[in-house]
Amino acid sequence: MVRGHRHRAEGITMALRNHVVCGTAAGLLAIAASSVVPPSPATATPPGAEGLVAYVAPNPDHANSLEIYTVAPDGTSRTNLTNNPARDQDPAWSPDGTRLAFSSTRDGAHLDIWVVNADGSGLTNLTPLADSTESGQAGVEPTWSPDGTKIAYSYQGDVWVMDATTGAGKQNLTHDPALPAAGHSPAWSPASDTIAYVRGGDIWVMSASGDNKRQLTATTGALSTEKTPDWSPDGLRLVYDRNGQIWTMNSDGTQQTAIAAGPDQGGTAPAWSPEGDWIVFSSSGYTAPNGPDLFLARPDGTSVRQLPDNGPGSDAAPAWQPLPSNAASSTYTTLRATVRKKRITLKGELFNANPQQLMQVDLQRHNGAAFRLVRRTTPTLTAFGDYSAAFANPAKTTRCRIVARYAGDADSLPTTKKLTFAC
Repeated sequence: MVRGHRHRAEGITMALRNHVVCGTAAGLLAIAASSVVPPSPATATPPGAEGLVAYVAPNPDHANSLEIYTVAPDGTSRTNLTNNPARDQDPAWSPDGTRLAFSSTRDGAHLDIWVVNADGSGLTNLTPLADSTESGQAGVEPTWSPDGTKIAYSYQGDVWVMDATTGAGKQNLTHDPALPAAGHSPAWSPASDTIAYVRGGDIWVMSASGDNKRQLTATTGALSTEKTPDWSPDGLRLVYDRNGQIWTMNSDGTQQTAIAAGPDQGGTAPAWSPEGDWIVFSSSGYTAPNGPDLFLARPDGTSVRQLPDNGPGSDAAPAWQPLPSNAASSTYTTLRATVRKKRITLKGELFNANPQQLMQVDLQRHNGAAFRLVRRTTPTLTAFGDYSAAFANPAKTTRCRIVARYAGDADSLPTTKKLTFAC
């Protein structure tokens, strides 16, 4: 994702995104993890460089288990972070990317809110006591405050908040005697002052203290269920799941727009990238081979692509790790070529680099023994990290190769992509 470009401004079954709520024994989780993937974290993505994507998938080594995995945006470094026979779900990164909050059954029948370091160490249960309606002990769908000191979460159909280190100071923000289950799926705004949440199938917002509740969406008919809001890093927009489609809107509820919808498209559990130039979501559409799989799209719905090689099984509930602003983030590039009789054109995109930086692109021809350089060009990255080049099709060869290199900078690491083709 292009660091310089900041806007500032279903599962294994159709039950992929069914909402899970902790409760009394009668309402405790009773669906096998092998048949349902849990709801996504609803958490604002903090601004910053872009690290790993955390997501939820079944563990083939533990029956009826869900795990939280992490993977790099290029599909490499896939890691089982939780690796436990319990059900682990709802990953949410801390604002500095060093910790992950999630919900788990590893300490009993009900789902608790846990925190773990990014390397899997330092497990802490923040809601370890008996589950009861007025306790706030148990929960799902954690979201961090932007300063990392508090976690809001969903419990018994309400939104609660607590200390992110100790779990102390639990407070119900949406309690309404006249309306049981008055809120879930909280998402803390980057400005700290507002929490978006779901109430009655619509997106609402309230102050971080629980006051000033206001409804943003009011949908009816076939598109009457909204879920899992997530703030853009600049706090100006929200992305959300609307009946299995991905929608965005302004933070005041205006300009509600479908960006991933239609036959064999749509998706669930959307989350912004830390720089705001991508949205990651889970979808069984877009010819997903394993389905659901993780996909990336621009905020306007363009450039939809599958997260490469993110593993077999049902992948859901993605959350993108922010990195410290002074960390050099990994990069990778896409590369595709079109060959005509006299001309070779190529297009690509570099992830995690600054616009206006240069790519070095070489056209090489095979001379029967090795590839030799024919021509070199240095296209400039656009604001979205795109680049392109064109070459004359070299004579006296049947094999060509393009090598695209990015030298790296203080923010982004070097990367090289090679593509060999008939020419």
